[in-house]
Amino acid sequence: NYSVPCLDNMIDKGDLPPTVAVFIKPSEHSDGRSIRWRQYDVLSNEYVRFVLDEYMPVVEKNVPGKITDDPARRCIAGLSSGGICAFTAAW
Repeated sequence: NYSVPCLDNMIDKGDLPPTVAVFIKPSEHSDGRSIRWRQYDVLSNEYVRFVLDEYMPVVEKNVPGKITDDPARRCIAGLSSGGICAFTAAW
């Protein structure tokens, strides 16, 4: 359970509704080598299927209250390869 100060401040001021921020660490091979490139830089629906079908159900079970399933009230973001992944997922 982590706090994101900028989100906390905006929520406290009423500038943003209560928000759940989910941060996903890229996967690794069993020897510790990253497979980030395969997850993030490939232009397919594989990563978004992972997020929606595998990861979010676990998050929803562990976060009190209901997380919206309305696409207009969700967002995805990232930097570098994560930005490529976020653009592909949103597309």
